[in-house]
Amino acid sequence: MRTVCCWLVSLIVLVGIPTGAGADDVDPAPIALRVSTPAYTLDEQGLRVPGYAVHDAPGAPALPVWATWVELPPTGEWSVAYDSKEPRRLPAPAPILPLPSPQVALDAPLTPEEIAERVAAAPLAPQPDPAIYGADAFYPASLVQAGPEQWMRGRRLLAVRVFPFQYNPVTRELLHHPEVEVRVTT
Repeated sequence: MRTVCCWLVSLIVLVGIPTGAGADDVDPAPIALRVSTPAYTLDEQGLRVPGYAVHDAPGAPALPVWATWVELPPTGEWSVAYDSKEPRRLPAPAPILPLPSPQVALDAPLTPEEIAERVAAAPLAPQPDPAIYGADAFYPASLVQAGPEQWMRGRRLLAVRVFPFQYNPVTRELLHHPEVEVRVTT
């Protein structure tokens, strides 16, 4: 009987008995980011913010975008929330066009080499996406875009992009968000 009792105690110790909240049970604090838009230039050539990249989605308005990577725990779900304080409406002096892209006629089956040659020799021109430029709505619909996740050197990373400006191509209005606070919760 004593052997069975010792074996049972050993099994309980090996498996473990929950003893209350441990370090692994604590929810980590959200990752907080604050994006303050510095001085910007808005003129007939477009909208520019020093140090920001330009949103280069084909056919989408060439808007400034702030981007970073956030490290996530190795496993688990994540969510992103944001707040914008006091957005301001601005008239655009000229349409905010997409970045120019090659105007290539792919009217026949081509080899990859032929496609590359045509793209290299093609003239560049803005090609607005009719789904974006025909809608009476601000683009992008969300100020903050997150994902996809990436793994680098054993670390799980999340791409986070913040758009301090949104553009309505029908009304030619800009919505400027000078302060955007982003929270990534895991």
